[in-house]
Amino acid sequence: KAKFTFIIGIGGILSGTLTALLILAMLPRARRSGDFKSKDKIQAYYSRWLAWLLVIIFIIGAGAEIISLLN
Repeated sequence: KAKFTFIIGIGGILSGTLTALLILAMLPRARRSGDFKSKDKIQAYYSRWLAWLLVIIFIIGAGAEIISLLN
């Protein structure tokens, strides 16, 4: 029998991971197609390697958390 906190935990893990992955996927296109050309503003640093590393970390973290909830 599933408990309420277990279901909420799984939902939080999945929605948090999905949100992070979607933000990382949208960032390159937003930088290319954006109209942010001002010289007095500082742009955020973006690296493909860092983005892929974060994707891997989020997926491993979500998997580990789901496994720990199932035990």
